[in-house]
Amino acid sequence: MNNLTTAVQQYLATLHDAVPEFQPAELAKLPLHLRNRYSFLKGVLFGQEWVLAIQGEDWEPGTPTEYRKQVQILASHAQTPVAVVFGTITSTLRNRLIHAKIPFIVPKTQVFLPISYVSLAERNLNPVSAPQKHLTPTAQLLVLYEIIRGGLSELAFKDIAATLKCSGPMVTKARAELESRGICDVERLGKETRMRFSGGSRAIWKSALPSLASPVVKTRWVQWDTPAGSAKRAGLTALSDLALISDDSIPTYAIYRATFTRLLERGQLHGWADRNGAHAAIQCWSYDPGLLSDAPHVDALSLNLSLRSSHSERIQGELESLLETFPWR
Repeated sequence: MNNLTTAVQQYLATLHDAVPEFQPAELAKLPLHLRNRYSFLKGVLFGQEWVLAIQGEDWEPGTPTEYRKQVQILASHAQTPVAVVFGTITSTLRNRLIHAKIPFIVPKTQVFLPISYVSLAERNLNPVSAPQKHLTPTAQLLVLYEIIRGGLSELAFKDIAATLKCSGPMVTKARAELESRGICDVERLGKETRMRFSGGSRAIWKSALPSLASPVVKTRWVQWDTPAGSAKRAGLTALSDLALISDDSIPTYAIYRATFTRLLERGQLHGWADRNGAHAAIQCWSYDPGLLSDAPHVDALSLNLSLRSSHSERIQGELESLLETFPWR
């Protein structure tokens, strides 16, 4: 009996007047991928017979659509309602499972059995909120990386995390955001999940554009002896590299916001009160501009997003030209 099986039985005992008796169960003629993914317990909870499908702890999270299909298959074999048991679960997946009315249990925190019992006693549990207008920085970076460099559809989530220099949970959350907006589909390959983007890079851009935001979190005036190695020319400075438009009198650079803080702490640049005497304007970005561009300037798509609120017709015209000449794949 694995740790999760023991944990769910102990947890259910705290919710029941009497300790529920669950026994290991075998579901005949199940597809191989479901037998590999789940182990099963069968017993009575709150007056209703249930089969608990305990997901293996080494499996990556699936999608609500995937779990709905699997629960339907399992229930047809078990001839009784089925609930999925997770070791842990993100708030995003939890909310989507609840919305889809898919029964699940997370030991010590959550029970959602719509026909029997609901307990969502997670510490610091947030209510279901309306979808964000814009993607999170990791999700936006993922989309732009796929458009500009490609290849993410062939990578496992852990490899995407390594490529984008972020954590696995951040990629999982980004995947859920993109799937919910129809920007990507999700495909299961054995124990791993792959993201599939339909159409070419231009189609991905058009699909994602309403959800994309300027990467600029804030802009700071600085003095420095020489530009920091990771800084990329940005704003009008980058646009002047790519189009027939004049640069500002003080150049603009983009730096990932976490890197900017480190550079300040190391004394490699110094904050300045205003443009008088400043060596540069630094845009602190929500993601690392170096991941999307090998050139001295930022990538054309992020540049477009950072300047699209400009009221200058000249700038808007040059941005449109950039998109027309962008090397769509």
